[in-house]
Amino acid sequence: MLNSERNRVLTIIIAVILIIIPLLIKSNYYIRLINLCGIYLLLTVGLNIITGYTGNPNMAQTAFWGIGAYASGLLSIKLGLPFWLSLPLSGLVAAMIGVLVGIPTLKLKVFHFAIGTIAFGQIIQLFFKNLEITGGPAGLKSIPTPKIGNYVFDSDFSYYYIILFVIFILISLAYRLEHSKYGRALKAIKESELALQMLGINVSYIKVLAFGVSTFYAGIAGSLYAHLFTYISPDTFSFFEAVKVLTMLYIGQAGSISGAIIGSIVLTILPEALRFSKVYYMAIYGIGIVIIFAYLPNGLIGLTRHPKIRKYIKNLGLR
Repeated sequence: MLNSERNRVLTIIIAVILIIIPLLIKSNYYIRLINLCGIYLLLTVGLNIITGYTGNPNMAQTAFWGIGAYASGLLSIKLGLPFWLSLPLSGLVAAMIGVLVGIPTLKLKVFHFAIGTIAFGQIIQLFFKNLEITGGPAGLKSIPTPKIGNYVFDSDFSYYYIILFVIFILISLAYRLEHSKYGRALKAIKESELALQMLGINVSYIKVLAFGVSTFYAGIAGSLYAHLFTYISPDTFSFFEAVKVLTMLYIGQAGSISGAIIGSIVLTILPEALRFSKVYYMAIYGIGIVIIFAYLPNGLIGLTRHPKIRKYIKNLGLR
């Protein structure tokens, strides 16, 4: 009971801090970085649903990010739909394409699935670069910012609350999924797919469903990105970004929502924190990632298993 009370108090404190962040940070640059961090957070949490739980490395998460961004931009520009409609629709567009891609590719072995998603990502980027409707290599410009009535979310400070609201909804859904029978089945797939099949569970259906949910998160992140920057280009959704998001997941801890959150925050903020080292910052950044992979095989969340840290967490009533 006491731990429950402490958790409730801690949750309230975190919520208050998140709400007042724009009041504490006056720099537009830092609030833009926090907004970008929130978008990567959604990408990584979404990736965790298919890669973290089932062990299938989706190397096309940023391709679906791009699909969501272009879908939202085009729905707003060409059809004049408001952001509040284009946001969920972009997630649904990405999810539908994700299901269509997942049906054949998720029947492949893990390695071949990764290769298949890499190929899909490259094909999607070629579409972005060559289709006239997407603006070609020049990208899509003049994407409208969200508004409610006469109030326009045209600053990073006001847009922060949109991202925060979406994160709250999707993280809540991710936790509900994790603790549902589908979430338990997803985790079991990683341990023994054959055992589940012998129990009569339709593994293919569950994996495709997970892939669809994962790409829905990517599509939502794409919509948020498009309306935040009001401009998107094919180069944003590159293979390098796919590797970056995958690294975020494994740095935090694959298969853990908390790990996905921490990994995305660390790898978004760390490069900026290392800017002081000028030309050496990328080398320091890379070495840091290698060290984490080498000494923390369970990711940053694995630190909580250290006896002293576990004792400290227990004293706080967090576990």
